[in-house]
Amino acid sequence: MLRHTIQRTLIISAWTALFFNATGVAATLSLGQATVTAVPADVTIPLALTNAPGDLVSGVQVDIQFDETSFTATDIATGPAADGAAKDAFLSMLDSGQARIIVTGFNQEVIGDGVLAQVQFQVTPGTANDDYTFSLIDIRVTDPVGLSVPTTGTPGTITVNVVAGEGEGEGEGEGEGEGEGEGEGEGEGEGEGEGEGEGELPVGCAASKGLSEQGGGSAATLFMMTVLILALAGAGKRKDRRPYRQ
Repeated sequence: MLRHTIQRTLIISAWTALFFNATGVAATLSLGQATVTAVPADVTIPLALTNAPGDLVSGVQVDIQFDETSFTATDIATGPAADGAAKDAFLSMLDSGQARIIVTGFNQEVIGDGVLAQVQFQVTPGTANDDYTFSLIDIRVTDPVGLSVPTTGTPGTITVNVVAGEGEGEGEGEGEGEGEGEGEGEGEGEGEGEGEGEGELPVGCAASKGLSEQGGGSAATLFMMTVLILALAGAGKRKDRRPYRQ
């Protein structure tokens, strides 16, 4: 009984494939559209199936081709059309900006129209504003017994439209204002400290400091002035110590 059922399914599938190939009618796999307004970000686009009349789709394999410098395929979730036929969606990364999607299950259930999977991509930091195309290539769709089902692919689009926010400008203005205020406060404090220090210096040290600041004296000049002051002070003391004579 089972053998007769399989044979009948094969015959029906073969005649269906021949008929719709001749008439040019085929199933369609299509990717959806999405827009992001900030990067980096995660964005999801749907992969959907539209059956042609008489199609018996039971398995799907397709590669998505995209700009690998701006996007990375990161995750996948099974859509309601695949889930309704007890199928699961799988994602694997290939080389050169390609991700492979496989929708299959351990059964011969037919998949109806609808979303097969939700494919998640990560937008790379620094990606420029533009419309990015996600193409479907190497499409392989089969019926319950493994025969090929003619299928075309419709590409999807992710639009990156990042607009500079007002928050950034306000933050910069506040930062500059605070910086200027702190700078002025520090300058006033330093000036007051220097003034108090100069008033407390001894006369000789203050004079030496004044010469040094004005750039009019050198280390040798300061040394000679110090020796001269000490010599004059010593002479005055010796003069006071002479005995009194009548």
